[in-house]
Amino acid sequence: MSGDIAVSVDVAALARADDQQGALWNHETADLDVNVVAFPPGSGVGEHVNAEVDVLIVVIAGEGRAEVASRVYPLAAGVALMIPKGTRRSIHCTAARLVYL
Repeated sequence: MSGDIAVSVDVAALARADDQQGALWNHETADLDVNVVAFPPGSGVGEHVNAEVDVLIVVIAGEGRAEVASRVYPLAAGVALMIPKGTRRSIHCTAARLVYL
């Protein structure tokens, strides 16, 4: 896809699709990799390290927690969390289906 074409996605509509889990949408360019991800209660992303890029998480719906470098951050709709590259992290849904960008 050309870099001069805008891309639009209705993240609120994706968040309302309760029957869908995992990667709901993604888009990748040379400078950006963006995903909308959903997890049901009790699931999420296991502990790992991303050494390539910083990561910005913006919670759209639900509740969860992120553990970054052994520190716990509560996640809820409207919360943004920036995770520096090279930092060990995990993300878990703790209540209603967690949806984040």
